[in-house]
Amino acid sequence: MITTADLTAYGTIIGDVERFLDALPVDAVLLRHDKEIVASNESAVGKGLVQGVKCHEGWLHIDRPCPWCHAKKALSSGRPLDHMVRAKADENGEMVVVEEGGIIMDAHWYPVAPDLYIHFVGICHVEPERREKTYREIERFLGELTPGDSTASIESIKSIEGAVVEHAKCSPG
Repeated sequence: MITTADLTAYGTIIGDVERFLDALPVDAVLLRHDKEIVASNESAVGKGLVQGVKCHEGWLHIDRPCPWCHAKKALSSGRPLDHMVRAKADENGEMVVVEEGGIIMDAHWYPVAPDLYIHFVGICHVEPERREKTYREIERFLGELTPGDSTASIESIKSIEGAVVEHAKCSPG
């Protein structure tokens, strides 16, 4: 996890967050409630998703939150939230949600504090072996985040598996 922010106020969960972000095979960020990036894994940093940048500015280069963003809902519930979205660029080059075609993405928002959450997308696009390893990381991390409640990790993994199936349906070959 790469950050220059002082996260000591969040206690020991930050160590778990760091290990989880670094284990993910996709861009992953830790964000404040206002969608400003606080920390990123190495993959995200390589794409300009760094401290101080809003996630939608860094990922999609737009000046407002993504149309499928569920960060506010995840933070208000205090529970991990997973969502599969099908999106494509419209005539103006803006990403929009579509019913068919486009790109399938699994999107995830994991609250780690009342004002802080992890966000990552696209596990459905990684190779099966790396996905399996990621499932174990999700189980481990969400087990730390929500001890005694395995439903969060089960739902998150099911969301990814659903996106894998949808991605396979619309991918040639």
